[in-house]
Amino acid sequence: AKPAPRARPTGIKLLRLVSMRTSSPWTGDFLSQSKRSIEQLSLRNCYTSDVSTLFRFLAELPSLKDVEINGCTVAYNYPLVRGATVRALGLRSLTLVESELYDHREADLMRYEIVGAVLAYPQAYPNLSYVRIRIMSHNLSAFNDFLKVVGRGLYELNLGPAPGKDTQWGEFSL
Repeated sequence: AKPAPRARPTGIKLLRLVSMRTSSPWTGDFLSQSKRSIEQLSLRNCYTSDVSTLFRFLAELPSLKDVEINGCTVAYNYPLVRGATVRALGLRSLTLVESELYDHREADLMRYEIVGAVLAYPQAYPNLSYVRIRIMSHNLSAFNDFLKVVGRGLYELNLGPAPGKDTQWGEFSL
């Protein structure tokens, strides 16, 4: 079911999506009226079908400055097509929180934590000044590569292990 036309607010500045698909009719309807005004986006336990869909979703929000992704998953853990470009986003802050490693079958569909996919495309974030990240040790290498690209422009970096994880990071250098 879709929301009624009168239920579509305009001028939303902060959009929080919890346990939704980024391609759901509800998400699309709210974005149709407020996509130009949304400055902050919080995705918690959300789901997207692939990495390209996630970046297209973010690129549809031209005023977007702050993004928080917490415990979200992607169905397919494959990168964008080789040579594909990711449109630069005007984000100033990015918060990524891994909740658990998804690598299990759910209704015959593999799901993966989205943090690694987001870190794989640092060129999408040329204006970042703040990064807060809570990750597990298997993504430290990707995070290190991410920092090599975005690190110069950072004003603040808040780094730590994923919540509830006794993560042994070993050696790590910034």
